[in-house]
Amino acid sequence: MNKATREKKRRERLNERFSELGALLDLTGANVDKLRVLSEAISTLKSLREEVRAAAAPPPFSQRTQLCAGNALPTHASGLCLLSTGMVVLL
Repeated sequence: MNKATREKKRRERLNERFSELGALLDLTGANVDKLRVLSEAISTLKSLREEVRAAAAPPPFSQRTQLCAGNALPTHASGLCLLSTGMVVLL
């Protein structure tokens, strides 16, 4: 296989991947070019990363204090809860 044929095959595979990514992003129509596919993919990935960070973040201090039920005393900056039994619970 000569260099031109290998390059043509490489471009075909690359274009197939762009088409597949565009389909995953629900991009259809005549105006779907590689730049739009990449832009949409980047935007979607950034949005998903922020959603994951938000879901993994500890609740705000006001919500953590509500988690300390009954006689428990929240410690202010540490995210710990001192129970009336003397046990300390991490929130």
